[in-house]
Amino acid sequence: WAWDITKLRTGVPHRFWYLYAVLDQWSRKVVGWHVSERETSAEARRAWDQAILAEGVPAERMPVSLSDRGAQMRSKSTSTFFQDLGVGQLFARPRTPNDNPFVESLFATVKTAPAYPDGFATIAEAMAYFTRFFAWYNDEHLHTRIGMVTPGQKHSGEAVKILAEREVIKQRTMAQRRLVNSQQGVPNKEPEAAVS
Repeated sequence: WAWDITKLRTGVPHRFWYLYAVLDQWSRKVVGWHVSERETSAEARRAWDQAILAEGVPAERMPVSLSDRGAQMRSKSTSTFFQDLGVGQLFARPRTPNDNPFVESLFATVKTAPAYPDGFATIAEAMAYFTRFFAWYNDEHLHTRIGMVTPGQKHSGEAVKILAEREVIKQRTMAQRRLVNSQQGVPNKEPEAAVS
């Protein structure tokens, strides 16, 4: 699971809320998130606890953590927390956001959404917004990089059936198109002869 923290504007200069997001890299589903007034290891652990509980992850199938090298990610308390759970830790190279592109892309989607506000006056306001946003993102948003299915469909395995049904429709449509073209006498494209 890839995870990171991003600042949320509050409307007050130099004051921010912090959005913690945990993303299943394979399905692109946001499996856990949390908004806090602090950027701390304890808040990061809280986001991970929520994600593990929400997904019902059994102890023998813990995911691997992928993050940048922020203080909250490298802290002794976070490292101990992951060791106790049996979660392996991977870190991006220093100053290389390309090593954690999926969560960076998620934050770009978050902050460029048409309804994204200029700021959140309270944490409750931010929580209400992201409750709606992540429900949309996981269960309604057709994601380009996973075959135009929702992250929730990919995560649950439902995407396999959807993509197979789409392929059947595509093949049927192509066959009908070929039949109509052959009945209308539409010639197959032949390469044009060179003109001397």
